[in-house]
Amino acid sequence: SGRHCKKHIFFRYARLFQHIVDHLSVCICAGSFAAFLLARKYGRDLVCSITGKKAYEKYSYWLNGGKKFDVLFAAAIFFPFAPDDLLCYLAGLTKMTSRRFLAIILLGKPVSIALYSLGLWMFMTKLIPMF
Repeated sequence: SGRHCKKHIFFRYARLFQHIVDHLSVCICAGSFAAFLLARKYGRDLVCSITGKKAYEKYSYWLNGGKKFDVLFAAAIFFPFAPDDLLCYLAGLTKMTSRRFLAIILLGKPVSIALYSLGLWMFMTKLIPMF
């Protein structure tokens, strides 16, 4: 009975956790679009001042890639440890359209967050019964 109670409590918190993740996805997507728009409006100087010149120079070679940048950007957005903010600022310096950027972010970020959260949830469900 005690073990059943622990699982019940965990699943109650799991639903709360999912609710928080859903809201985080919306906020992360909005923040990514804001970074894109700021870079688009204020340019390289703003990006360098926010991300640092060293980080900008490290990734700026991507900017001349045209459609190659779009593909690399879309792939990087799926990975949880990619420098997303920097990539969103860099995307604002390219010829990528707002529509394409939003499509990549709205399809990639929630999926990435969901997969990362699912992995965490699976880890927690295996860990909690041990106690």
